[in-house]
Amino acid sequence: MRPLPPLQVREHLAHLLEHEGLRTGAEVGVREGTFAAGMLRTWRSCTSYLLIDLWAHQPNYRDGANLDDAKQQGVMQQALRAARRQARPGTRVHMFRNYSTSCAEGLA
Repeated sequence: MRPLPPLQVREHLAHLLEHEGLRTGAEVGVREGTFAAGMLRTWRSCTSYLLIDLWAHQPNYRDGANLDDAKQQGVMQQALRAARRQARPGTRVHMFRNYSTSCAEGLA
């Protein structure tokens, strides 16, 4: 494995992954899925995309994204819809709702 070159802006990542011939990716910290949708719209050869986010209220964490659990459920569904809408046919979009460290333990 070799490191990828640095990017000017993160939106260029999909073009780079496409150019490198990579097919699988994971996004940690998805929120509403805006970035995931953009990635899947541009990265046409992607075959598997993992959405990893807690999508749950966290006590003692101050952030505008730290919504109550009911609102987090809606945000999670929005993210999944956005990603699936932009994924090409045959691309698998997987959702992992947990802390990123816990998800990493279960992934190859």
